[in-house]
Amino acid sequence: MDYLTWVLVNGLLGSVNFINNAFYIFCMVRPLHGEKIKQPLKLLLAFLICSTTTYQMSTFGAFFSEEKNENGKVAQISLLISVCCLSISLSSSVWLNFFYYTQIVPAQRALFVWIKKNIKPIIFCSMIFESIFSLLEFTVVLFDTNLIGFGFNETFSKYQTCHNISVTAFMQDPKDIYFILSCIQKLHFYLSFLVMMMSSGATVVYLCRNMRRMVANGQSLSCPRFGSQVRVTITGIIHGLLFLSLAIWREYAFISTWQSIFISPYIRATVINFYMSASTFSLGAGQAVFRQRLADVWTTAAQWYKALTVPPPDQGA
Repeated sequence: MDYLTWVLVNGLLGSVNFINNAFYIFCMVRPLHGEKIKQPLKLLLAFLICSTTTYQMSTFGAFFSEEKNENGKVAQISLLISVCCLSISLSSSVWLNFFYYTQIVPAQRALFVWIKKNIKPIIFCSMIFESIFSLLEFTVVLFDTNLIGFGFNETFSKYQTCHNISVTAFMQDPKDIYFILSCIQKLHFYLSFLVMMMSSGATVVYLCRNMRRMVANGQSLSCPRFGSQVRVTITGIIHGLLFLSLAIWREYAFISTWQSIFISPYIRATVINFYMSASTFSLGAGQAVFRQRLADVWTTAAQWYKALTVPPPDQGA
């Protein structure tokens, strides 16, 4: 994939995502009928939406600066920002799925009861930790750029020479530190993957059992609460499958790198953009505040269109 193809594909994705995210932010700031989103859901959505938007903007800035042969520091800083935002976006998806799980599945054990009672401070503290942990991603990619020059930022490896001294002057063997930080990074990613899969799987198992129980008791499956739980669960399943796909791609890209199989940085960025696009679209189906506002906008637009196309009645003589 060349630069022009990447711009055409990701430009369209980025434009649609930017419009969607702007709409989501508007819904959160001005919800329909004043129905505000409660915490910690509002925090998770804000982290997810803002980090996704910032990631896409910084990625475009990085590739544009590199393609135009501008100052290498601009491209490198944009790349580092995009990596931090990607880390926060993935973590937000994980904790959003976990929050859905705690709200749908009844608590049966003492630990889970405590988690449900304290879910708000747990989520707040977790997102603070994830934001700090994104600095580790920042450090790993900084080492990757200056020491190895492969992977997603292979395009930017031409700038490594002028920065090697400033990064490694205080270290005797920075590659060992890079290896340790990379292991911590991968451990965190797979722990997040485990939480995502377990929360999504447990929610699906509970709803299936609940559905069979309701059918056996002659209860209707069309009640609003059950329908809301199903929509949220479907959103969680989509996020889980997307996370699984990204994990598989990440391992493939990692193995390909060590086997000297070249994968274009444009392809790597496009894969992540598709992941974020699918995650962004799924939010609209999972959150009532977004669906209600969209339905209201659609109804208003239909009324305006009808008023413009239907001719006014003839005035009597």
